[in-house]
Amino acid sequence: EAWEILRDAAGDTGRWPIIVGTPAAAESLAAHSEFASQTTRTVLREAKSIDLEAWFARRARSAPEVYEIVETAALDGDEWLRDPPVVADRLVAHRDVATMEPLEKVAILLVPCEESWRVPAILRFGGWNECPPPEVHTALLYHWSQRYGAEVVGVTPRSLELRCSRPPPDRFEAMGLAMLQFRYCPGIVHQGVGRIEALAAVLVGRESWYFWWD
Repeated sequence: EAWEILRDAAGDTGRWPIIVGTPAAAESLAAHSEFASQTTRTVLREAKSIDLEAWFARRARSAPEVYEIVETAALDGDEWLRDPPVVADRLVAHRDVATMEPLEKVAILLVPCEESWRVPAILRFGGWNECPPPEVHTALLYHWSQRYGAEVVGVTPRSLELRCSRPPPDRFEAMGLAMLQFRYCPGIVHQGVGRIEALAAVLVGRESWYFWWD
């Protein structure tokens, strides 16, 4: 409820709220932003010019053992819906992800922007292991904001959570989105639902998207 109030006021305050979990997580994000090598302006400029399709294609070629599952997806009949995983459609940024219990204390950062897709650029979020660099997050979130009405709700040092007002309505659009989300965050398949088809089944009509990187 606090996030909703702050989100609705973002146009007046010029501050976008993000749930960051514990106060310690808030300090970690702030420190990373302060000491990042890129500036917000640089990230935004690179995000504007980046070719996302080419970037993800290069990443897939660099680690085929991680991304080869994309090529095995099937759309025949109802195969994509066989034994779909049960995943609760609820936000988790304010919860302990191990137990799903609410955190005792929850921090909300007020980021100086009115559009949430700018958040990764301001925080300089990403750029470690399989987590894309800030300009990729920024460009992709802009795309998803236009197509799906995606808004950033939560950011922790290792995760990103979105709420979407226009989720994919059918299996064909959901499959394309699932393949893109897998290339963006392979852990949601390898450590999560197990198959691209299962991810697509979860995404149909789903308003909350959660990504994490080790």
